[in-house]
Amino acid sequence: MIQFLGIQIRIQDLSGQGIEGLLQEAMRSFQSNDPVQESFEIQILKSIPAEFPFGLRKVFTFRKIKAYGFGPRRACLYPDGTWVYLNGSQIQVAADFERVYKTLQSVLGERLELRGYHRIHAVGFQESDQTTVICAAPGAGKSTMALQNLKQADFILLSEESPLIHSTGKILPFPLPIGILEGNEKKRHAWNLKPEAWRDAGKTQILFARKIRPHAKIQKISRLRGMLFLFPSVVAGLGLVQLTEILLRYTPTLNLDRILYRRLALWLKLSFSKKVRFGKLTD
Repeated sequence: MIQFLGIQIRIQDLSGQGIEGLLQEAMRSFQSNDPVQESFEIQILKSIPAEFPFGLRKVFTFRKIKAYGFGPRRACLYPDGTWVYLNGSQIQVAADFERVYKTLQSVLGERLELRGYHRIHAVGFQESDQTTVICAAPGAGKSTMALQNLKQADFILLSEESPLIHSTGKILPFPLPIGILEGNEKKRHAWNLKPEAWRDAGKTQILFARKIRPHAKIQKISRLRGMLFLFPSVVAGLGLVQLTEILLRYTPTLNLDRILYRRLALWLKLSFSKKVRFGKLTD
């Protein structure tokens, strides 16, 4: 059983491949003891059910991913032969660790969005009594900076790609392993979060950068400029990382309009929060 920010996930591994153990290990640093507010069950099956896609109509095909159904009953068939089927709070998924883990992240991401915890495309970390997120485009050096600082005693990495952000300005970790470029492929590796990662540091600074360089200086910017810079990462950013997961990894959702509304509200609240200050990195 896995518990993360009030969401309880029960795992039933029928594959005989030990995937549940791998999943528990991957989530070990992210377990929290918040009161359970909702739960769902993931059933890992060795082979695809004969009745797949369970009478659902194919909605679209994108990059050879076939999506079936809208709303609480939905399914996906992927080019590598793996598959996912959702029926309310019960999920069936192929016996493939990567597919199971991506499904877990996608379900957690969608449920947390509806509760006001939103993923932001940034690197997030804590140092001393301050939490920092740096919003930057892919390839700007977010993962490199995270890896260079992991061994520092006062550096607590929350996520090098998509930490959770709340309208209060609080930043929390999201269970996405750190991505390391190996050749031309970005592979993800788990890391151990320190217990301090769950505390509220109190102050949050949101920085923007075209390139993250060592010894960069922080230049304070106006709240208006911060709002303009923040919009792509918080609202329009849904069309990059999160939208891909919600619509493609886990098929169309009826919650998309609710999520967009909440992200617009988040953007406005962060823009005017006294606990948040804005800046940009300069050479």
